[in-house]
Amino acid sequence: MLVFAFNLLVFFPRLVLAQNSKSNIATGARKTIALLDYVSQDYDKAVVKGQVLNKEEYQEMLDFSEQTKSIFDTLALKVRIPNALTIHGELQNLSLLIKQKQAKEKVESIAQSAKSSSPTEPLSTK
Repeated sequence: MLVFAFNLLVFFPRLVLAQNSKSNIATGARKTIALLDYVSQDYDKAVVKGQVLNKEEYQEMLDFSEQTKSIFDTLALKVRIPNALTIHGELQNLSLLIKQKQAKEKVESIAQSAKSSSPTEPLSTK
């Protein structure tokens, strides 16, 4: 995903600077990266060894994982992402791991995997 955001922000400035929905693509890409980073870094403040430590933090993790899926799915409708199904699957898995209160290492791993499953070729709008 980081390369995805990088492609949008560096190689496609017209896409980033364009008005309306095209500027929303860049915003969505940045938000997706930020949410994945937040979940992978702060999950252990919500869950440890399958137990919820902080209900508010846990709910936030659930909400953020769902928001990430929603934002990505919206982006995938607007931008050609060659491996969109892979990333979508990773985001679904992330939500499932959080719902199952899995170990931080698993949650962090899948969140980082979703980021690194980014496109390696230029992106174009649909």
